[in-house]
Order: sequence, then structure tokens, then C-alpha cells
Amino acid sequence: VGYGVDWGDPINNALRARILFNENGGMNLANLAKPTLGKVQGTPAWTAGSLGSGLDLSVTNTDFINGFGQVLNTYANGVTAAAHLKPSSGHTAYGFIFEQDNNAAAGEFQFYLFSTGMNLGAYIRGAGADIDSGVTLTAGVSYYVAIVYNPTGALKFYVNGSLKNTTAYIGTPETPSTAVSAIGAAGRAGATGGSSIGSIASMSIWQRSLSSPEIQRLYTEPFAGIQTPSRRFISLAAAGGLSIPPWWLVDTTEIVGASQS
Repeated sequence: VGYGVDWGDPINNALRARILFNENGGMNLANLAKPTLGKVQGTPAWTAGSLGSGLDLSVTNTDFINGFGQVLNTYANGVTAAAHLKPSSGHTAYGFIFEQDNNAAAGEFQFYLFSTGMNLGAYIRGAGADIDSGVTLTAGVSYYVAIVYNPTGALKFYVNGSLKNTTAYIGTPETPSTAVSAIGAAGRAGATGGSSIGSIASMSIWQRSLSSPEIQRLYTEPFAGIQTPSRRFISLAAAGGLSIPPWWLVDTTEIVGASQS
């Protein structure tokens, strides 16, 4: 039994994408939140990642992942994008951590490493300009990075669970593009060039603004809101589908709401 989303966990409210990169091989990536498969393009290498395995998109600017379809369809309640990322020293231009973009037409959403340096950046069409967070990452270091757009007009940038910068969003976001979503250098329709982002080991998108405690939880509990194989075993057992061994034979850290008596 594989991984799945625990839809009873409030962290998953308005979840649109949860990609764990735990396949550790092959050319398809599962989005646990929707029945779509990401398609690996180019020749990226599988590597060790923060959650087990990841994809190294740092070798060439033609390595990317697409095929997830339209992930976002509204900004009414905000947007959150988060990823486990190890930036590459080969980063020389925009490197997209996540984008939903049809090549400079209406409604783009982009979360990226900025065109120069290692700054986190964002673009939500309607603002009229790229937004430089001023938050600089270091090549070869693993991070949990997140951006939270609040419809009141604030963009918040987080690194390793901590709020690093809040930037005003000036403008009104357009309706999100209907284009397919992508991860990596040049995944958007009709695009060329771009740059590497390094290796990535998770990507998650919510169609709401997550709170600071929720971002902190996702950093300290990387599988928050996820049914791991052992959690699914216990869920089936509790439903009468399996026999449960005595509590002292079970890893109770994986039993949600369990108590020993």
C-alpha cells in the first residue's frame, strides 16, 4: 500500500498538489492530491532527497517535469507553494520551483529562483513585475522553502519554517492560467532556455493562504497530512479489515490519535 492524503487532517484543506518524489526511479511522478501523473522530461538523475529520494534538475536547462494539468483555478483564498529544494551552483537564470504558465499570456503563477543570484522570487500576473524576496539561498544546501500569497495583498517567504520576508503585492491577480503546471527550467508551453533549480524532493500547492504555524508544522513534520504505508495499515485494521497486534508490537508513533492502555 502506498502513500496517500489524509483528507481528515486540516492541513490538507484546499490542497491541490502533494508530490513526494518517492518513486526513486522512472519517468512518472504521482500527485497525491489529484489523479494526475507528472512526466519527467530530459535526463534528470534520481538522487537522495529530504524525504527519501528526489530529482536532480541541475544538469541541463532542458530537465523539467510537466503533465500535472491545471493545478490552480482561483486566487480568491490565496495560494501557498512549498518545496524541499537543494539549489544548484549551475543556476544562471530563472529556475522555476513551480509554475502554471502559458508563456507570457494571461494568469501566470511562478515561484522560482531569481534570474540573478540565489534569491527566491515570485510572479503572479496582475502585479506587473517580478517580486524579489530578498531571501538568498546557498548552493548545495537543502531547504524547505515556501511562498504564501494572501489576497489582502501580502506575499510571505519562508525558509525552513521561519518567515524571512513579507512583500507587498501591488495589483489584482488575473484568473489563473489554464496551462499545465510544471517544475524545473523550461516546463511552460512554448518556453525555451531557463535555468536549473538543483534537486527537488517535494512540491506542494494549496489554494489558500497557510498560516505560519502550518508552515512550521510542514517543516518539522515532512509527512504531515500524509498517510504513510504504516498509517494506512492501522487505518485498515481499525476498520475491521485486519487484525491488530498488541500495542507493544506496533510503532504507535504512526497511529493517529492512538493511546496505550
